[in-house]
Amino acid sequence: MLDMAESFKFKLLQSTPYYAQANGQAESSNKVVINIIKKMLEKNPKQWHEKLLETLWACRTSKREATSMTPYALTYGHDAIQPMEIAVQSLRITHQHNLVGEDYSQAMLLELEGLDTSKIDTLNKLLAGK
Repeated sequence: MLDMAESFKFKLLQSTPYYAQANGQAESSNKVVINIIKKMLEKNPKQWHEKLLETLWACRTSKREATSMTPYALTYGHDAIQPMEIAVQSLRITHQHNLVGEDYSQAMLLELEGLDTSKIDTLNKLLAGK
C-alpha cells in the first residue's frame, strides 16, 4: 500500500471516527453543510432534520471552483437529474427513454469512457493549481 501511495504521490492519512480533525477534507465539507443548514433554518431552527436532504443534494450538485465539476458528476460520470427534469421531461430524459437495448448499452459505455477523461482533466486542473 505504501509503495502504491508513493508511486502515485498520495499522502496517506490516518483518521478514526473519534478523531475527525485529522481528515481536513471532511472538516471542510462539514463546514459547508453546516453553513447551508444555518442559512436555511434562520426562521424555523427546529426543522433541521427536514432540510438535511435538501442541503446534501445542494452540496453534491453544486460545482466546485477547484474542479469545475460537481461531486455528483465526479462520482457518477454525469450531472444529476434534477427532479424538475423528470416532471417536465427534459430533452436528456426524453432521449434516454427513447433508447432501447443495445443503443442504451452503447450510450452507457460511451458515458463511462468520458468519465475517465473528465476525471483525468479534473486531476490535471487540481495539480496545475498547486
